Amino acid sequence: MPKSTEHWLETIYNQEDLNHRAYSAYFGDVSTPAGNTAAVLTYDAPGANRSHIINGVAWSYSAAPANGQLTITDNGATVFTVDIIAGGPDYIPINMEFTPNSQVILTLSAGGGVITGKLNVMGHRIRNI
Repeated sequence: MPKSTEHWLETIYNQEDLNHRAYSAYFGDVSTPAGNTAAVLTYDAPGANRSHIINGVAWSYSAAPANGQLTITDNGATVFTVDIIAGGPDYIPINMEFTPNSQVILTLSAGGGVITGKLNVMGHRIRNI
């Protein structure tokens, strides 16, 4: 029976990288709250000598948001922010590694009114350093 794409990606991410540091991969990192509610994904501190890595962020709003914004924080410090002025889906390939043993929070702001927002993280994994 053929293997799924997720199986192959998980196999790749769980192999050691060129520096012989192990990865753990996670799939299905999605936040889909009710209308006019911020979509939030929180990655707790992974422990000593471990750091979060994110390869991409996708989002969508059901219509043009009133004050759309995507923000990423690393241990409480904002390390990425972008304004979003249109409805529909979009994606940023960010390939970001965060401070070791830090909490990472991604927030897609509430769209206003009955507008719903969805937030998806692709390629999130934890690296042993």
